Amino acid sequence: MADFSVKAPATAQSLDEARTAAAIRNLRTDMQANLKEEKIKKSARDFESILIGQWLEQAEKSFATVPGEDPDKKDQDAGQDQMRSIAFRALADGMTRAGGIGIASMIQKHLELAEDKQAAQNEQGLTGANLLNHK
Repeated sequence: MADFSVKAPATAQSLDEARTAAAIRNLRTDMQANLKEEKIKKSARDFESILIGQWLEQAEKSFATVPGEDPDKKDQDAGQDQMRSIAFRALADGMTRAGGIGIASMIQKHLELAEDKQAAQNEQGLTGANLLNHK
């Protein structure tokens, strides 16, 4: 004798569970996209801040010497270089937070385009792989 089984139609509870699961997946995807965007922004700002800090330190070193100054007097305080470095880093961070000089935004755009291109290639690769598997 053949075994014929009839499945019960989907219930409202299982539909709600499916909708909830789909909503959770969508939220996770959105959160991951936002995290990637924030990481890109932070990386670009950090790079610009370091670059500006280095420029400020180099500018200070090139303008710090005055013709005819005694070079031995300059190095009286051993912690002076460390304090200057900390001050330049703080100044560079403040400049970057205030908008910087535009390097962070250029880097951010480049990284976002690279991320989008990589995602498109991954999606295309998965689609191509799916097509090959279904043949």
